[in-house]
Amino acid sequence: MSQGMRTITRLFISVAAVFVSALGFYAFGGVYSEHAQTAIVHRFGDVMDWKSRWIAGRDAINCGTVPVRGDSATATDCALQAFAVHRSFRVRYGLQTVDTLMAAGVVAAPNGRVYELIFSGGPPTGATDILRQRVAVNLCPVPTTLRRTPRGRVTCFDAGRHTTANWTSSWLSEAP
Repeated sequence: MSQGMRTITRLFISVAAVFVSALGFYAFGGVYSEHAQTAIVHRFGDVMDWKSRWIAGRDAINCGTVPVRGDSATATDCALQAFAVHRSFRVRYGLQTVDTLMAAGVVAAPNGRVYELIFSGGPPTGATDILRQRVAVNLCPVPTTLRRTPRGRVTCFDAGRHTTANWTSSWLSEAP
């Protein structure tokens, strides 16, 4: 096959991939459909999933995701036990908010560093907005001490301490 033909074939494949992707979004009701976004996030995860997996590493203990108003005891116990034996772990708690989908979590890396993650992902309907989701990663104080909050979640910050990220603070660990 000639060089020109290879270039045309690659271009055709690229255009076809873009077309199929756009068609997939429209099949769910429009280019910005909540159904399409929910399907994508369900299959591939959101930025908080990606970031927490990257920080915690392959061998980390997944202590789970606690939904809004869910029982956090098992997940929090898991995180505290993993931390006590110096294992990497990740835990996530859904937060009740009025105007956006939010979550908070704690992730321990294999090197012993611990981070608090705060996620903002979209409307409070429960669908993650794949274009506007973001996660703030805050390094916990060193040496790190984990504590159970009054709501049963795990945090590395003292009560009332605010983090450096301008749109987050550890008070989110205590959000309903």
